[in-house]
Amino acid sequence: MVAMPRPRRTGSPRRKARAPLEQTLAAYDALELRLAGARLPGGLLGEHTVGLYRDAGFGHLSLAGDGWSLADGVPLLPYAWQNVDGYYYFRRFASLRVPPNTTPVRPRGLLAAHLDHVERTVTAGGCTSFVFHIPWTDTPQRAEVIDEPLDRLTDDPRVWCASPNGVAWWMIGHPADFPAVHPATHRRPGD
Repeated sequence: MVAMPRPRRTGSPRRKARAPLEQTLAAYDALELRLAGARLPGGLLGEHTVGLYRDAGFGHLSLAGDGWSLADGVPLLPYAWQNVDGYYYFRRFASLRVPPNTTPVRPRGLLAAHLDHVERTVTAGGCTSFVFHIPWTDTPQRAEVIDEPLDRLTDDPRVWCASPNGVAWWMIGHPADFPAVHPATHRRPGD
C-alpha cells in the first residue's frame, strides 16, 4: 500500500475551457460591450467549443477552412489562411504562402492577392471572408488595404458584402443551403 495525497480534481474539460471564456466576457461586460461572434484560437474547433460559445451567447464562430456550415444551429464562418493579413505581413508565415517566400509582403501585395481572390470567388459563385487584425493596421498603407476592397465590393453589383453578423443571420434563415456538421469534428453526419 502506498500513502499519498489524494489527487486534486481539476474539473471537466468543458469547465476548464469555460473559465478563460468567462473571464474574457466579464472584461467586455465591464466595458459594456457584448461580443456577437468569435474567431477561435488557432482557427480550430475543440471538443466543447460550439456548445461553450453558443451557451455564452455567441451567434457565430469563425474558423480556418473553407466549409460554410451550421453546427448545432451555430453558423461556422470559415476563412482561408491566405485571407488573413498576418499571412502576408510576417516573415514567420512567408513559407506558407503560395508560392513560398522568405520575406513579408507589402500592403499593396496583400491588396492585389485579396482582389484576385475575390474575383476568382465571384466568378465561381462562392463565398469568402477576410481577417484583419486592428493592431497590425498601424500605417495608412495598411488601412487602405482594408478600405479599398470594401469600397470596391460594396460598389460591385455581383457581390453581397456583409458583416459576419449579417452572414450568420442569413445562414440561420436559410439552413437548407448549408450542411449541418458535428460540432466537435466539423464533419457532416455519416462522413
